[in-house]
Amino acid sequence: MKTSLKVLTLAAALSTFSGCPDKGGGSAAQPAVSVSGIASNGECTTDAANAYLLLKYNNADVNQVKNSCAQLSNLLGGQTCRITSRNLIASVSDVQARCNQANGVAGNGTTYPNQPGYPNQNGYPNQPIQNVAVKNLVCSIDVANGSAAGSISNMPVQVFANGADLNLYADMQNTKSYLGGIINYTRYFRSEKLAILKLKFKAGNSSSADTLTLSADLRNGKTASVSGFAGSEVRIEIAPDAEQDTALVVSCSGQDTFNAGPAINGGNLSCATKENNNGKITSVLVLKPVGDFDSGVSPIKNSNLTLANEGSDSLSTSVNPSTAFESYKLVSGLTTPSTVKIKSPGYSLESTCSRK
Repeated sequence: MKTSLKVLTLAAALSTFSGCPDKGGGSAAQPAVSVSGIASNGECTTDAANAYLLLKYNNADVNQVKNSCAQLSNLLGGQTCRITSRNLIASVSDVQARCNQANGVAGNGTTYPNQPGYPNQNGYPNQPIQNVAVKNLVCSIDVANGSAAGSISNMPVQVFANGADLNLYADMQNTKSYLGGIINYTRYFRSEKLAILKLKFKAGNSSSADTLTLSADLRNGKTASVSGFAGSEVRIEIAPDAEQDTALVVSCSGQDTFNAGPAINGGNLSCATKENNNGKITSVLVLKPVGDFDSGVSPIKNSNLTLANEGSDSLSTSVNPSTAFESYKLVSGLTTPSTVKIKSPGYSLESTCSRK
């Protein structure tokens, strides 16, 4: 009887973790209905993978896009399959915006002329560019939470030269083993489930510089943002104290020539900082030679806030709030004024620094 019970228990467990997708079990790539673009193990066939990758990444002409959209729809229908070599889940819905664009259909049902779009690069959404100048950036993202992880390195990003707002994300996967490794279950999802990442480019003028703003919302009342010269790196690092919390690094920097605004070559750095620590509000203004920040400046007593030269003419703002389980580090260039903001339950910080 004991042996039979063990066999039944193992069989039940195998059934639980390898169930049909329409009931939420097993890999998302196990097809409920057989289609020609999905192999029996849930992998995309070569034709399906090539059609999906062309739509997602390549700047193909309109006719090629239309043909690939029709092909992918026939191969997959409304289902998904894996492209393990790229760590991707392929679906028609993921590239529907590109197909709509090729057919002259906008998301709201209206039509517009066929226009080249943002590169169909994993990490930010496809958006049509209406014959305006663009600026080139490069971004990297690393997100982890427990055994889940995802990253993108040196991702090309284009923004409208007159200003743009984009959401950024990384594709993530979380693999768990059960029954001593007999069962391995992998879940695929976007980093937006853990952190909403935004990139804003603001064009300057004769009196102000082009700026980049990166922001991260951890979806639990904790946010951070950094704004600085678009020609320098802007970066957010959030390091958790506990494994179940989200670790995040997101970085973007301009690759083109950007407007730096009026030249400011002062030897001093002025930082206006306001901290609210559980209702205790402290405001300070620090004015020191730039070199003094090489070893770090702690402008607020009884706080672990530190402003320090990061190298390559950039400044880091680091703090580990007593009310949070994360430490924050935000980096921006010193060429133009920069602003950092941090907020978590019971704590907030805002600091603006510029050369004088």
